Amino acid sequence: MWIFTLIGILVVALIVISLLPFLTPLLVWIIGIVIFLLMLVLSSLFLAALVPIIAIGFLVWIIYSAVKGWKKK
Repeated sequence: MWIFTLIGILVVALIVISLLPFLTPLLVWIIGIVIFLLMLVLSSLFLAALVPIIAIGFLVWIIYSAVKGWKKK
């Protein structure tokens, strides 16, 4: 059941990061890296197969958002 908690935390983090327009793309990227590392630590503790996949997906999303933000400027 803890995997659903992690997914919920990830979704809330994505929504919060997306709704903060004053964050620079670099800050969004740094927050994404921190959350990515946290998810990897949790996956090593619980040895779950889904958490690294979710963490990698989140990292890709953060990099995409940062690049998209930089292209707008």
